[in-house]
Amino acid sequence: MLDFIVSRQNRVISLLSRFGIVPRRSFRSANAKPMGGRHDKSAVSGRSKPMGHTREPGSSMRLTSVSRERRSLTVLVAAMVWAGGAGPATADTFSFTGTEQTYAAPAGATLVHVVAIGAPGGAAGGGAGYFPPLASGAIVSADLPVSSGQVLYVEVGGPGLGPSTIQTTGGFNGGGSGGVVFTVGWGPGGGGASDVRTLPRAQSGSIASRLIVAAGGGGSSDDGGAGGPAGEASGGQAGTATMGGAGGLSNCVPKVGDGSSGGLGEGGMGGLGATGPINLGQPFIPMGPYPSGGGGGGGYYGGGGGGGNQTAVSLPVCLGSAGGGGGGSSFVDPQAQNASVGVSTTTAPEVVITIPVPAASVLPQVSGKPVPGKTLTDTGASWSNQPTAVSYQWLRCDATGSGCHSIAAATGPTYQLAEADVGATLRVQETASNRYGVSSPAVSAPTAMVQFPPPIVKTIAATGVRSTAATLHARVDPNGNAVTVSFQYSRRANMTRAKATRNVRLPDGTSPVRVSAVIAHLAKHTLYYYRVTVTEIQQRSSVRGHVLSFKTAQG
Repeated sequence: MLDFIVSRQNRVISLLSRFGIVPRRSFRSANAKPMGGRHDKSAVSGRSKPMGHTREPGSSMRLTSVSRERRSLTVLVAAMVWAGGAGPATADTFSFTGTEQTYAAPAGATLVHVVAIGAPGGAAGGGAGYFPPLASGAIVSADLPVSSGQVLYVEVGGPGLGPSTIQTTGGFNGGGSGGVVFTVGWGPGGGGASDVRTLPRAQSGSIASRLIVAAGGGGSSDDGGAGGPAGEASGGQAGTATMGGAGGLSNCVPKVGDGSSGGLGEGGMGGLGATGPINLGQPFIPMGPYPSGGGGGGGYYGGGGGGGNQTAVSLPVCLGSAGGGGGGSSFVDPQAQNASVGVSTTTAPEVVITIPVPAASVLPQVSGKPVPGKTLTDTGASWSNQPTAVSYQWLRCDATGSGCHSIAAATGPTYQLAEADVGATLRVQETASNRYGVSSPAVSAPTAMVQFPPPIVKTIAATGVRSTAATLHARVDPNGNAVTVSFQYSRRANMTRAKATRNVRLPDGTSPVRVSAVIAHLAKHTLYYYRVTVTEIQQRSSVRGHVLSFKTAQG
């Protein structure tokens, strides 16, 4: 959808335009009014809670061989370099030349965005302005599917000429000529259509290979009867999605100056005029001949020519102006996307082709374990429309995957998890660019919450067993977790009615620690069962060692 910036010069075509010299126009994007026609053609392991215990009076606990070694976690930053570099946002613009032009889709392109503007019809006036105003061509835009390197053929319609004594007046690519005024020349012609097709115009089947067509406007009559803008009727009817517009009828009695009907891709010719006195039904205007009808505009189907003021007798009775030509119809291939059709606000026919910015057809995914010290890897999004560069940004989010913010310097396809990530989830964001612009971000689903692996615990054989006391031992690797340690002991193998030593906070770290606790006030000559329990402070979950036993002495 485009809105065009039209200068005053765009509203007044110089006399040079009659000879095919049309100044180039600039435009910007805006909404185009849709018109009828064929354009509707797209995991955290579960850990048990610590059991409630009672502390045995007189028991004590000590730590031995404690290692404070920690891992140093760093962020790995790696940049992915793609062949080529992002250039300025540019477009291939085709102006009217009167000949066929070509466009080759770049390697890797899957879509091209096309904006086509049909040519206006000619008008009877001249000099500093036109009477009536020029009948505008259509503006049609759509995203067309293409293959890598495919050649498209571009036809930019020619503006219809005003009255001429030296040549027919229909614009290039289907504009119908104005009607003949005997001994004088031709009336105003219809504007040619602008289209993009897959076969050259000289090859059989070319007209059926059109992918997008912006119709031309109809030409005015020789005496100022307005031509129809693209898709609209005047004296001649507008072209439709399935047939050309009917020609307009002469206003004279008896009449022979009817306009001809439009056809596939061609506007109809205006009805004939004649030399002699001025129209009896018109105010006096010293034009000399009886006026001819305007030519129909080119299009998917052309508009009909306007009726002329000529009769079979030398002194006709004409009760009205001759008719302007009807506008042609526009078209968009059914496989196109994002189609829009409207009437142009500029008089400059052209075709503009760009490659849309990249779009993610598959979102990025993250592989790797969400554990501090491990590396996460972006498996990569799938992008269309030939990206020349892809950038990365890792995001730290809350436990639900929301509230994300960028991680400083984490701008590569891999990221090494740090202690700061514990309790969070992570996402990776990709942005792709090409010479036409930058994509919207493509963001992965969140990872599972980052956690240290569970502590590793092992109950070790008791020592110093006496009649009423013993020393219990265990080996604990916190695995980076903040943990507390205690021992439970009981006379029952199932550890019911167990008593416990006090909880001792271990230093954070990732190296094994040997822990010991002395328990006293035991019964003599009795079998006791015991184990170690490690509780993660942050997760409030526990890991227990296996159960061992010892028997006190008789005393």
